[in-house]
Amino acid sequence: MMNLNEKDFTTIQDENPFTQKRLTKQILLSCLCLFFFSPAVFAQQSAQVLAREHLLERSIQFEQSPSDLSDLVISDSYTTQHNGVTHVYFKQRYDGVEIFNALSGVHVSKGTEAKVFFSTNRFYNNLSERVESSARRIQAFDALQVVSRDLGIPITKTPQVVSRTTNKTVFEVAELSNSPVPAELTYWPTTKGKLRLAWNVRIDDPRSAAWWQLFIDVENGQVLDKKDGTIYCTFEDTPLGVCLDTEHLHTQQQSIISEEIADGAAYNVFPIPVESPIHGEREMVMNPADPIASPFGWHDTNGQDGPEFTITR
Repeated sequence: MMNLNEKDFTTIQDENPFTQKRLTKQILLSCLCLFFFSPAVFAQQSAQVLAREHLLERSIQFEQSPSDLSDLVISDSYTTQHNGVTHVYFKQRYDGVEIFNALSGVHVSKGTEAKVFFSTNRFYNNLSERVESSARRIQAFDALQVVSRDLGIPITKTPQVVSRTTNKTVFEVAELSNSPVPAELTYWPTTKGKLRLAWNVRIDDPRSAAWWQLFIDVENGQVLDKKDGTIYCTFEDTPLGVCLDTEHLHTQQQSIISEEIADGAAYNVFPIPVESPIHGEREMVMNPADPIASPFGWHDTNGQDGPEFTITR
């Protein structure tokens, strides 16, 4: 194939603009072909097709009808380099609106005989019966007002629309959030197994480290759910702090090692299974070496009298 440098291209352009246009189209077409028909892209697209077929084939097992799976969208798809496995993740929608946390992952092996070797299914069945019809009386802007009142953060300036699509509006509201505020239509699963259409609004609270997520019913403006995505660790108040899980308070297990291989090693440590300083105290642990992993102890490497080193390494 002939290689053209910038000078050659300019000459062609000056002498015959129609030739230049044809050449440009050919170059673009070649680039598109290289992208869409490259082995990596082709393999990933094949895996996506295989993954979708797999979900349809397994739908009977989860009592899901074809209509329940008729509006799936791929939320992410990638191939890991070390093993060539392609991971395809789907979101379930109803009438073009995503169902909150209705996610499924399908994992496809590499090679000419690629197959699904693992998958998860968190889709809902009987969507037509689960979805509660509701009039959209509450718009995205109205949802902001509901969130403002619920969080106790007044809005005195008109929110600015950053972007807008069919189901999602992003606002700039500095008084309410440090970050742009997305308000997105979603179906919220109720405790009764129904699906309510709601605005999913996320707030980066300017008063604290809280990152709120509120679901506002589009029919009546009710707050269906409210979550703070920030986990707070209060080390000064460990008995009540979320960082201290009483189930993690284990008793110390005695070390098992024969006297013949005890090397006299002693360490002032937080012994296993104490996972952190707030879960236990330091102890002097003697001869911690495992008899199978370290038959000569931690400081002897050849089994002869005397340690080869006296530090941990």
